[in-house]
Amino acid sequence: MRIVKRYGPLNPYIQISFDQIVNIQSFTLTKASSSPNPDYITSVRLQQSNDGINWVIGGPVTVTWSGSAYVNPISVVSVIDATYARLEILSTSGTGPVDVTVEFSGCVIASVPPAASGAACLARRGWPYLVSNQSDYSPRNFVTDTTNVYFCDIHPDTGLGTCFYSADGVTFNALDESVSSMLGYLPLSLTNTAQLYALDSSLNAVLMSDNSGLTWSSVSNERYAWAKQQFGYTVALNVSFDLLSTAYTNSLGSWQGGYSGMFMSNKQVSDWMNCCT
Repeated sequence: MRIVKRYGPLNPYIQISFDQIVNIQSFTLTKASSSPNPDYITSVRLQQSNDGINWVIGGPVTVTWSGSAYVNPISVVSVIDATYARLEILSTSGTGPVDVTVEFSGCVIASVPPAASGAACLARRGWPYLVSNQSDYSPRNFVTDTTNVYFCDIHPDTGLGTCFYSADGVTFNALDESVSSMLGYLPLSLTNTAQLYALDSSLNAVLMSDNSGLTWSSVSNERYAWAKQQFGYTVALNVSFDLLSTAYTNSLGSWQGGYSGMFMSNKQVSDWMNCCT
């Protein structure tokens, strides 16, 4: 377990890496009776992450102070599976420092059911999303929305996925480095905003963008599963590495993905081996 404490002009927080996937169900706050500081915490917010970069941010939680101690435990409303936890202090009773000990309670996510009750969470797929089959992950794939094509390929030097988008096949822009493989697209008619889904660089967490790939945030496995079930959801198409494959070219609208690169209206506009400028 690694603990990071942060101070500065923004809200202070305590961040913990559990070095394994856990399911936090509640936490307790304790103030030492010998503390010389009278102030105490009045509200917090729990953030959780798979990679320490993309965070699922919970809502504000009011902390009750009985006059001599915190009222514990404090339940986590939206329970998810994560590797990192960050407890952000939103407000305190005064302007002075606070002394606090944080203890998280929950269970470790197991690949098999636990031998003893309470030893670990029952085996299940939670967040981060774990790739289950080839239709969810492909090292080379693409998907389109009403304006752009979004495509990913394995970088020959790093072995990591690199992703780009283009509206016209002339100008290409890189997606955020956290994006490694496209998953699909959910159109505007089904949600308040059109949504792109992708896998992160670890291939463990699902990312979602509701602004055409400009910014990305982690979403739960349940959210991704729901999106895939909606009518109109478009699954990202795999592009084969095999020149002789009968499925070496797939099409979405005017865009095609082929062995040598991306095509627009059957004209090649990018090369997998030298993409993209």
